[in-house]
Amino acid sequence: SGYLTVVVNLLLHFAKEGDAIVKVYMAKGPVQEGLLSALEFLPPELSVQIFKTFKWLAQEPSVLNMLENHGVVPSLVTFLAELSQSNPLSVEATSISQDACSQCLLALFYLCKLSRPRQEQAALAGATTVLRALVTGDHPLKAYAFVMLCDMTSASLATRRLL
Repeated sequence: SGYLTVVVNLLLHFAKEGDAIVKVYMAKGPVQEGLLSALEFLPPELSVQIFKTFKWLAQEPSVLNMLENHGVVPSLVTFLAELSQSNPLSVEATSISQDACSQCLLALFYLCKLSRPRQEQAALAGATTVLRALVTGDHPLKAYAFVMLCDMTSASLATRRLL
């Protein structure tokens, strides 16, 4: 577990501090496939770090299409749905789950912010239901969820039907 933590922290560091070239290499298929599949088995604390990695990558304009093409948007919607419905048993687990949900939401927000096709992709993957639940609930980042829902109204006819 020690090596795994070091590797995940290193990936986060590259995503946060790396230049555009480093981020382009991180957005390539094998890396994205590895990150997405790792979310299935990583402990919650490390999952938060992976969601932060996606968040930092999604803030680099040169990699947005690559992330979209590798199916990151629907995957993040799926994880956001799972995280927003989870009921952890302890206070510490609740905090970690809340952080994971927040980081996942922010990654999705930055990915979809200026792209109607990615907004439609998110909506078709079920994001509208999750975002509505976050807006009506007591989530600390419900403003981001609200902005995403508002942006989706101009994405496409299919998206408007889902809203």
